[in-house]
Amino acid sequence: MDDGYDWTVAWSAGAVVSTPADLAKWMMALVGGDVLDAAHRRLLTTPTPQSIASDFGQAVASLGAISGGSTLRWVGSGLGLFQYEIDKVGTAWGHEGSINGFVANAAYVESTGQGIAVASNFAESDSFSALGAVAVTASGWSSRPFSP
Repeated sequence: MDDGYDWTVAWSAGAVVSTPADLAKWMMALVGGDVLDAAHRRLLTTPTPQSIASDFGQAVASLGAISGGSTLRWVGSGLGLFQYEIDKVGTAWGHEGSINGFVANAAYVESTGQGIAVASNFAESDSFSALGAVAVTASGWSSRPFSP
């Protein structure tokens, strides 16, 4: 079948096949759990100077502005994870991926200890804003962290 897409372009980037619930659990384990030791977790969750300063920092600010009225903004990058600020919730660490019409976003919210994730048809929705909306909604569900 030829659907017009060259699916080999993703190489290993498209190798994760999962559900948003599983991605949320993974983010909880990766950032808030014991998958990594403390030193490696710090590498993931410490913004690099390049991501918060100089020309790249201006690019980050521009990317954060793209979200329009979203409650979630990209404000920096650690080594492998993006730092988000979510209105009325706080800092989250996550990652996103997309390929030919599909996108997934997942994050760990520090203040609530929650993992959140969304997956969508990129052409039809703004999953970045949706992730922020999920974070705000989920922050009101419980005052204590959920563990997988």
